[in-house]
Amino acid sequence: LSSISGKYDLVQAFYGGNWHSYPSGDLTTVDQKMGLWIHVTQNCTLTVEGTAPASTTIALTSSSSGWNLMGWPTGGARSVSTALSSIAGKYDKIYTYDAYDATDPWKIYDVSAPSYVNDLTQLVPGKAYWIHMTSSADLVVSY
Repeated sequence: LSSISGKYDLVQAFYGGNWHSYPSGDLTTVDQKMGLWIHVTQNCTLTVEGTAPASTTIALTSSSSGWNLMGWPTGGARSVSTALSSIAGKYDKIYTYDAYDATDPWKIYDVSAPSYVNDLTQLVPGKAYWIHMTSSADLVVSY
């Protein structure tokens, strides 16, 4: 988070069925699999550096509430069905938040809804996604 140092006051991640926070809390590391809620105090751009692996595996659980918060760790957008093909049939809903859409910031993809109802059509790098799992599974994301 060094590229936005001094421009945020809270970072939260949800994993293991619990919220984890920084700077006050137990969130001490972040990685490409995590979805983060960052409360910024001024406009800024988070710069991510490193070498992209060939693939990343994100463990998604159906235990507790079944909700998982994940990142989309690739260089490009993919349709929901393509992006989540390795866990097809094991999730039922996905949400993301678009702060730039003041009238309808929550975007949803519901597998049981008609396609015209779903306004979440792609997973995009830099966004976090709430995914509800009906069965635990590993999402394999190839770059």
